Amino acid sequence: MDLPWAQLTTLIITENFKGDLISSTPPRDIRPRGALSVVPLRALKSLDTASNAVINHLMVPRLEEARLGVDYPGDYDEGFLDSTIPSFYKLVLRSNCALTITSLRLRKIPVSDDLITLLSLTKNLATLEIRAKMSHFDTTPDAVSMKTIMTLVSMLQVTNPPFLPKLRHLSINLSKHLERRYFPYLEKQDELVKALQSRWNVGSGSGVEMLRTFRLGIFAQRLDDKDSAPSDSPLELDPETEEALQVLMNDGMKISIRVYSKFARHDAEHVRVNFGNM
Repeated sequence: MDLPWAQLTTLIITENFKGDLISSTPPRDIRPRGALSVVPLRALKSLDTASNAVINHLMVPRLEEARLGVDYPGDYDEGFLDSTIPSFYKLVLRSNCALTITSLRLRKIPVSDDLITLLSLTKNLATLEIRAKMSHFDTTPDAVSMKTIMTLVSMLQVTNPPFLPKLRHLSINLSKHLERRYFPYLEKQDELVKALQSRWNVGSGSGVEMLRTFRLGIFAQRLDDKDSAPSDSPLELDPETEEALQVLMNDGMKISIRVYSKFARHDAEHVRVNFGNM
């Protein structure tokens, strides 16, 4: 690639890049780092890629925002997507850029404890967007993803030291074929409410930013209840939850919670929850 590597501030590689970044790079732009050859992009501030072949060979000490994953995972093998967060974690350590990253957007990749480990480093992260990949019929990844996201939400409650103390915008989108038994948000609504209240009512001098916006979107297909009618779906917010969230919205927090359900024998999508002020 005949690119001005030293001057790049933005790098976008959205396809499943399977080439060899090192062999495609002029030797003058390559640096050895232990057993690994890397391309140091010292001016790069924005990275958008779905390719571990890129992530594994970059050093980006000034990285501010990253957009990882794919919009349509059908053309990507599971192993490739599973390794995206671990690969990016290594990039952060290699580049010493944990404190420069302020925005992280994840698209259609599995989330697990590796994500929590990564986020524990990015203490200045202000924007986090998660569009978690849910499997079609294999329910194990769903359980792991939901457990991780519930852990993340619970950890947002202000503690000492705080988790993601600079976070101002959080968006979580869980899509496709999520069975009822892997749907804890509307079964443990108090945890969600406590987390949002904690991040809005922060004490002065705590060093914790107020969470300004929260979005939760879920598309749930009841594969375990094919004979039920859409009107029988139990996906809803409790009155106590709506009241508590309304107080936060009245104070100025922007909240959006939308839940769709679709049944195997009913083609239409049904909005089960449409709550918020966004």
